[in-house]
Amino acid sequence: MKRLEDILFIEGKIRLETGLHIGAGNSEIKIGGIDNPVVRDPVTKEPYIPGSSVKGKIRMLLELRHGLFEEDGGVFSVETYKKMLEDSKREKEEIETAKNLLKLFGVSGADLGDSEGIKDIPPTRLSFYDLKLTEESSKKLKDRVGSLMTEDKVEVKINRISGTGEHPRHTERVPAGAEFEFKVALKIFDVDKEEELLELIREGLKLLEADSLGGNGSRGYGKIKFLSPEGKEGVLKVTSVLSKEEKEPLEL
Repeated sequence: MKRLEDILFIEGKIRLETGLHIGAGNSEIKIGGIDNPVVRDPVTKEPYIPGSSVKGKIRMLLELRHGLFEEDGGVFSVETYKKMLEDSKREKEEIETAKNLLKLFGVSGADLGDSEGIKDIPPTRLSFYDLKLTEESSKKLKDRVGSLMTEDKVEVKINRISGTGEHPRHTERVPAGAEFEFKVALKIFDVDKEEELLELIREGLKLLEADSLGGNGSRGYGKIKFLSPEGKEGVLKVTSVLSKEEKEPLEL
């Protein structure tokens, strides 16, 4: 039986370098309205970033980075990991990275069984919090943009012969410069190597900065920067829940 040794909070902020669109879906389109609204908190009505969006994107980027992306588009699975264990050509470091990825992001309990080599994988080590606007950004957006706190980005299809724009499409975005509070919790068990898990998280966060978050990333949306709680770029605060001591910051 494994023992929980600590829970680490990794905290800071995400600053939007370009407009962000994480869609809420829309069952109807009103004439003159926005085609693609952003997701909003049902109580405050403010735009927010679901923790699941950050988790899913980081997992996908890490799977791509380490050659673990499933050909059918599904997430890296225990079944694929079991095949890696049986493959004598696989390097030990490669297998450890795959195992740590499953530890961090989780697996389905039905897939586990009692096989040797996978019984210390569960439970999921990382818990992502939903990201709400910082108090300062919330105030700035209300003062400068209005109560919706978003911009209406209009895109058109260019007719290559006439050179004119056609079929305008409206997409709602949270404007560049807005900041969101970022927080994840990392469980550390006695079977884990804390430095290896933190290194994989650091790599995933760095990849997210280099790529994009949300929709339309290939068209310039969703470029972000991680900041410390005080606003320093590329640094996140790490705190032990049990000892309540601040640890070495995570530098990206």
